Amino acid sequence: MNKKTLLQYLLHGTGPFTCSGTQALASTVSSYAKAAGEPDWPDIQLILQGASVFTRIHEYFNSGFCVKKEVLRKYYDKTTIYKDSFHIYIRYV
Repeated sequence: MNKKTLLQYLLHGTGPFTCSGTQALASTVSSYAKAAGEPDWPDIQLILQGASVFTRIHEYFNSGFCVKKEVLRKYYDKTTIYKDSFHIYIRYV
């Protein structure tokens, strides 16, 4: 997201600003929470996100999802850059 993509959205109604990114969220209770006596307290969150992979994605996802940049750099290699994709993130809360 930058001035160029904002202008693209304002002038043409297209680009990354047309999508919030997150399409769905789900919460569930793990066996660990149940064993700890918390059967009604969800401790796992699943996040479905549709996003194009961009060159600095590892920096944004590192801060947003606490995934190591080195892991993200290996996963998002040069073959995935600028491709549309879906991501499912599993977050333990």
